[in-house]
Amino acid sequence: MLSWKQLYAATVVETRPAELRILIAETERAIYFRLHDIANEPVTTTERLEMDNAAAALKILSKEIAAWENYEAC
Repeated sequence: MLSWKQLYAATVVETRPAELRILIAETERAIYFRLHDIANEPVTTTERLEMDNAAAALKILSKEIAAWENYEAC
């Protein structure tokens, strides 16, 4: 199983919209599970910040895909 960091790295270089949607969902899920795993552990703030930044970037990517599909539909 890939870590959230590995999935995120694959997501940000993917160019095919259909595959990108799948990777975004998988990465978001991996981040959620990692946050759940470390909820009661003393974890470095760095990893939490990295996950917050990655989650924000994934939201932007999702919006960009939707905008691109709307543009192509015109």
